[in-house]
Amino acid sequence: MNPLKLRIDHKKMNVYLTIRADAGINKITTEMIKDYLLENGIVNGINEGAINKMIERGIIDRPIKVASGREPVNGEDGRVKFYFKTDVELKPKVLPDGSVDYRDLQLAQNAVKGQVLAERIPPTIGTPGRNVYGEEVPSEPGSSALLMAGKNTDFKDEAQNILVSQVEGSVKLRPGNRVVVDTVFRVEQNVDFSTGDLDVTGDVYINGNVISGFKVRATGNVVVNGLVEDAEITAGGDVLVRRGFIGTGKGIINAEGKVVTKFIDNQTINAGTEIHIGEEAFHSKLSAGKCIVMIKGHGKLVGGDARAGEFVEVNTIGSEQHVRTNVSVAENADLGGEIELIDTEIARLQERLEEVTERMMGIMERVPDAEMTDSQKRQLKSFDRSSQIIDEKINKMKEKKSMLVNDIENIMNNTCILVRRNIFPRTNLKIGWYSEYNNVLRRATEYRMGKDGLIIRSADSHHQKDDL
Repeated sequence: MNPLKLRIDHKKMNVYLTIRADAGINKITTEMIKDYLLENGIVNGINEGAINKMIERGIIDRPIKVASGREPVNGEDGRVKFYFKTDVELKPKVLPDGSVDYRDLQLAQNAVKGQVLAERIPPTIGTPGRNVYGEEVPSEPGSSALLMAGKNTDFKDEAQNILVSQVEGSVKLRPGNRVVVDTVFRVEQNVDFSTGDLDVTGDVYINGNVISGFKVRATGNVVVNGLVEDAEITAGGDVLVRRGFIGTGKGIINAEGKVVTKFIDNQTINAGTEIHIGEEAFHSKLSAGKCIVMIKGHGKLVGGDARAGEFVEVNTIGSEQHVRTNVSVAENADLGGEIELIDTEIARLQERLEEVTERMMGIMERVPDAEMTDSQKRQLKSFDRSSQIIDEKINKMKEKKSMLVNDIENIMNNTCILVRRNIFPRTNLKIGWYSEYNNVLRRATEYRMGKDGLIIRSADSHHQKDDL
């Protein structure tokens, strides 16, 4: 019986050698093992140091990795270089005296006909590897980046790598790396019975008001120079309402980007990124993917619900009449329970992996390769595949846990509720999975999430800095 036994993984990238217990370790030499590997076609990546340690330490009946192939290096994915800002900010201009100019926004990025808007950078092909048999293992080339010509744009080359504008207008990036150049649809009066509902591709500029009962839909930004009443505005970009948003609770603004308005009373705003309110928000529902900011004017948040993904920064929450006001940040981030479930699943999978490994080793130790029946070979192959599947599941669970731990750290480090002036009684504050019912008058206060609850501390330094 051969004193040496080999096991080669299914990718032909790793070779494991076992010296049988009855072989007589003193009779085994490095050259004998190297010859045995060559006889079995193993010519690449032989680790002579590992072989020497097996002999020096007398390691028997335990598989040791003695050869490794060189893994291929896959090519880098292609990318797109944009020659315009893909994230246009919609921010009101703050004047030297602290007031806000809602007229100066620099809303659109202009493009002229023939201007290069984007360039596709091709992927690389990668570097092939080599397995333990000396065979080349091909690398995977990188994927080509997606770049699509949208409205009023086209490619200037046959390879479709250089994208240019066909008209003069406002350039924007849409989902799927689709670049469009839109012209602005202007309404010089109110949106009312004289216009009907608006459904526009591109930006919309409304010089008057949006009257109750009407709808404005735009794939780009929406600017309303007057008031929005009990109307509905839906924008694929940002929304600016210069005078305010007021009604009986039937109005709603939905924007994938930011929403900026002077005040809001008894209405609803849903913003994909930010909400900026210059003066006051009364009894309204505010929801922002990133933040709600009310600090440049009165900045009063009174009644209703305000929800933000990262932070809320206002001058005042609540009122002297003790109006109940709810404010929450990162409220969907209850991640602690998910981590506990993942730890339990990892432990269960590891127990299963140990069980499968023991059964595999049991077969290999009892029966030499040459004496195995077809049934035993199939069983061994099935165990090997099961161990690979379980190992992959464990690695995926560990990766998910690592991502959740990072998410928790980000929440603790980056989320807060900052009140620069006063927070009145009957305010309910929540960050992540911790909440605080405030029933006292507090001055400038900052709330952050700690390991065991909300951390409440003075925010006087923020307030003083803003006043300078």
